[in-house]
Amino acid sequence: MSDYNITIGRYLATGLAFRQIALTFRISKTAVSSIVIEVCKAIWKIMKEKPTPSIADFENIAQGFYENWNFPNCIGSIDGKHIRIKCPKNSGSMFFNYKQFFSIVLMAVADANYKFIMIDVGAYGKDSDGGILSNSNILKRLENKTLKLPYPKKLPNSNVTGPYTFIADEAFPLRTYMMRPYPRRLLNDENKSYFNYRLSRARMTIECAFGIAAAKFRILQKSIETKVENADHIVKAICILHNVCIDLEKIRDTENYNIHSDISSQINNLSGDLTDAMATTSNESDSSQKNTGNEGNDGRDDQNNMFECNICLENAVDAVVSVCGHLFCWPCLHQWLETRRGRNVCPVCKSVINKNEVIPIYGRGNSKQEDPRNKVPPRPSGQRTEPETSGFPSFTFGDGGFQLSLGIGAFPFRFLTSFNVSNGPHVFPVGSQLQQDDQYLSKIFLWIAAICIIWLLLA
Repeated sequence: MSDYNITIGRYLATGLAFRQIALTFRISKTAVSSIVIEVCKAIWKIMKEKPTPSIADFENIAQGFYENWNFPNCIGSIDGKHIRIKCPKNSGSMFFNYKQFFSIVLMAVADANYKFIMIDVGAYGKDSDGGILSNSNILKRLENKTLKLPYPKKLPNSNVTGPYTFIADEAFPLRTYMMRPYPRRLLNDENKSYFNYRLSRARMTIECAFGIAAAKFRILQKSIETKVENADHIVKAICILHNVCIDLEKIRDTENYNIHSDISSQINNLSGDLTDAMATTSNESDSSQKNTGNEGNDGRDDQNNMFECNICLENAVDAVVSVCGHLFCWPCLHQWLETRRGRNVCPVCKSVINKNEVIPIYGRGNSKQEDPRNKVPPRPSGQRTEPETSGFPSFTFGDGGFQLSLGIGAFPFRFLTSFNVSNGPHVFPVGSQLQQDDQYLSKIFLWIAAICIIWLLLA
C-alpha cells in the first residue's frame, strides 16, 4: 500500500505522465493508471466529510468570515475553476472554454480558512459560471430546501435582519441565498463602492483556495491526460487532500481547529528533541540556525503569495484583485491595460477596470507591503516607421547623384519617367571594380531609356 501512496502522491504533486512514473517504479503504464484511479476513488469514499453541512457548520463558517474578513452572515464564497484536460474524443467544442483550451469546471464553495466545503465537478468547459451553477447539485439542493441554511440574523451593530448568503462575483445571479457586487453602472455613491470592496475582499478566499490547491498539486497546472470521468475522480481527491493539508499545516488558527492526538504527540516529542539538541549546540551553530530561520521565513513569505492569475494561469507575482473580485499578476494586468487603451475591461467578466481600482494583496507575514502598481513603469507606446518603397525600378548614373526611375502603365497609352537628383552616399567603395560595373550598367540602361523615349516621340 505504501507504493500506491508514493505513486499517487508523485502523480498529483508533480503532474508527471503515467509513462514516466511507470519507468520510475518499473511497472506498466496501465498499472500506474489503475493505481491512480483506484486510490483517488478510495480517498473520496473514505476521507470525505459528511455530505451536507449542517446549520451549526454554516454558523461556524459565518463566524469565521466575520472574524477574519469583516463580512457578516456569509456562509461561503463560490466560484468555478477550469481544470485542463486532454480533448475528449468526439466531443466537438463542448469542453472548449473561453480561455482557448479544453477543460472541465470545478464549482466549489470555500470557507474563511480556504477549505472546500462543497464541490461540483465535471461541467463542460464551454458553459458560464452562472449556467454551471444552475445545473449543479448545489443549486438544486438550495432550491428544493434540502440544504438547510441558518435562520436570518441581525447584522452586527444594527437592527436590520439579514439572511445567511453565499457570496459570488458578477457572473452569478442575485438570489436571497447568494450575494453579488453592485454593477458598475449603479456605483453612484461611496457606500456601494465600499460594499463591493468588502464583498470582493471576503470572496478572495475561494480564489486563494484554488491557488493553494494548484500550487501544492501541480497536476492542476497541466493537462490531465485521462478520460473525463477519471479526471473527475482525480479532482475530487485533490479537494479532499487540500482540506487535509490546510488542517495539518495550521494555515488558520481558529477556535474550531482540532488536530489528531497522535500528530500532536509526535509534534510535542519532536519539539522536545529539538530543544535538547539546541541546548547542546555552540554559539556558532545558533547563529547559523538563525540565518537558516530567516531564509525559511523568506521562503514562507514567497509561499504565502501563491495566488493564481486569471491571465497567465500561473502563481501570481505582485497579486492584485479587481473590484469585480478577480485575481491577476500586476505585470500581466498592466500589459493588458496598456495594450487595450480606451477599452479597459476585466479579462474575465468584461467589467470596467483600471489601475486605480485594483487592490494589492499582501501575503501573511509579508513585512514589506509595497504597492506593486508602483513597480511597473508605464510602457511607452511603440512607434513603427514604415520603410520607403517604390513601385518602379530605378537606375543610378555617375556617383549616385543622378537617378532615373522608369515605369510602364497600360502601354502604349502611358509611359512614366522620373528623374531624381540627390546627394546620397555611395553604394560601393570609390574606385572599386563593383563601382565601375555599376556605372557601366547605369549608362547602358540610360541609353536604353533614351532610345525608348525617342522611339515613343517619333512613333
